[in-house]
Formats: sequence, C-alpha cells, structure tokens
Amino acid sequence: MKTIAVDAQGKVLVQETDAPVLRPNGILTRSLFSLINTGTEIYIVGNRPDDTDGVEILGCSNCGRILEMGPEVEKPVKPGDLVACGGLQMATHGEICSVPRHMFAKVPDGVTPQEAAFTTLGTDSMHGVRQGRVGLGDRVVVLGTGLIGQMAAQMARLNGGHVMVVGNNNERRVELASKLGAEVVVLAASEDPVKAVSKFTDGMGADVVLMCAAPSGKGVMGQCLEMVRKNGRIVVVGLTELEFKFLEWHRTEAELLISRAYGPGRHDPEYEEKGIDYPFNFVRWTLNRNMQEFLTLVAQKKLDIKSLISHTFPVDDAAAAFDLVVNRHDEITCVLFEYPE
Repeated sequence: MKTIAVDAQGKVLVQETDAPVLRPNGILTRSLFSLINTGTEIYIVGNRPDDTDGVEILGCSNCGRILEMGPEVEKPVKPGDLVACGGLQMATHGEICSVPRHMFAKVPDGVTPQEAAFTTLGTDSMHGVRQGRVGLGDRVVVLGTGLIGQMAAQMARLNGGHVMVVGNNNERRVELASKLGAEVVVLAASEDPVKAVSKFTDGMGADVVLMCAAPSGKGVMGQCLEMVRKNGRIVVVGLTELEFKFLEWHRTEAELLISRAYGPGRHDPEYEEKGIDYPFNFVRWTLNRNMQEFLTLVAQKKLDIKSLISHTFPVDDAAAAFDLVVNRHDEITCVLFEYPE
C-alpha cells in the first residue's frame, strides 16, 4: 500500500509499505481522504533530528471505510461504515490505517468524507474552546486564521460568545473568518490588534483569548495579556513561546490554560492504545466524545467545514502538496489527500 512519509533529510515521499496489523481493540480502514495538519506535520518535516535514521510516516486526521474489526471492538460499527480517525501513527496518510477503539468515530448521515477528515483538528479547536469556558455574552478573541482558529471561532460563537478574529497578514483568511460568522475581523499588518480589542470590548478587555496561531516571534503572550481583561482567560491552542513579564501577568491575574490537543485521553497510552475509557460522570468530554460531538455539529450544519477546503491532491502528489503548504502557505486554508476507492 502507499503511505506518505518524510525521510531523514526532511524530504516528503510516497512509499510502498506493508499494510498495518489489525489491533484486537481496533479497526482497519481503507482511506478516502486525509488532512494535512499544517502545524504538527510541518514541524515534523522541518525539524528532523541530526541522528534520525530512516523515515517517519505522516498524518493524523483521516476518514475511511472499515475493512475489518478486531474482536474487542464494542462500538456499534460494522465493515463498510464510514469513520473519522485521529492520531499520529494511526490515522496516517496511508491507503490503509489501523486505529484503536477510542481514536475513531462513526460518521453520521449528512457528513461527507471530506468534512469528516477534519475531525482531528476540529476536536483540537473544540477542546480549546472548552478550556476557555466560553459562555453567553463573552467577548472572545481568536488569534490565528488557520484551520484551528477558523473552527474555534465558529465554536466560540455557537457557545454564545461574541467573536473577534485577528489574523497576521493574510487578507483572504481574515475575509473567510468574517464569512464564517466572526463579528469583527482584524488584519494585524494594517491595524493595531490591541487597540481593536479594546474597542471591541468597550475598553474592558476580552473575557477569553484563544491563541490558535504558531507565531515565529516572541512576545505574543505579552500581547495576549494586553488583550485579556483582569481575571480573564488565555488558552494556548497553537504553538507559541510562553514568554512574558511576570509583573504584567501579576497585575492582570489572568488564567493561563493549555489545550491538550483533542481532549482528555490524548497522550495517555492506557486510553489511546489500550482503550481504557475515563468514566463519563467524571470526564464528560474525552477525546473520543469530542470527536463524536464535532461530527454531530457538522451533520447539523452548525459548523461550515466545506468553506475551509482550498486544495485537494491525489496521494501520489504528496511532495507537491507539502511544498505548497511549506513554501506558499498563504495560498491555502487546508490541503486534503484523496485516495482511490
């Protein structure tokens, strides 16, 4: 089967590999679409360790049909069902994927395979909004106009927040955020975002700041502190330098919250690999329950995912797709890979 990987020198390639092994508590799927995670995957491609030997398989957000099920799978699914899958080394850019029980969710009627391929990144956004405890009437500022920011802005609005989106220098993405429901959009290259936030909040500061970008420079957290109100909340969803002056934080006394990717269960091998769930009454929104809820919102047309799709490549054109993401990033919103059925 074909799989997209990166070699020791950071070159993206399509390789022929053996199909993965079926897990007793998982499924094998035949991929239909997978989505490039422009944060995590581009970091992996661009930061190969000097002592790296061999290749690393890419991909973490995928949609396919069930080929085979392990004997310990308890979900009401069957071969042929459409499922959304998540996880590095699980929901890969590969023609066949092996996914444990908590890393996939059945796709409901009304959701296309292309939309379902967004589920992993969609749950990233969802968990960030949950961490921010966005409520009715909250003034929410979303920094970043990539996929995570675009979906987080929609979800914050669904929670009853008044949403302002700040982009860096990509006018097309800022316009897209406005189309998708943001009340105010700001292009930081042409307008002071701190002053814009002050105007948006009547000088009080934002209740919640969702940091969904991956800026290369430092000082971003200091800017977040200038945007948030006293005792407000800053949620780090993207990759950023956590540098700030202590006295600035001391005066504000804002909460600093980190969003653990898809939600509780992520980075826990007992949950991800062994399939040991967290009790519903104690952990309401786990990684997998977030996946299911994201798909429900898409099925109910409460989230616009189709507008985020800008490019689709056949799996054989992986090098060209990653070149577009790395070298012409401003031209894309998302890149999907399509697999032959």
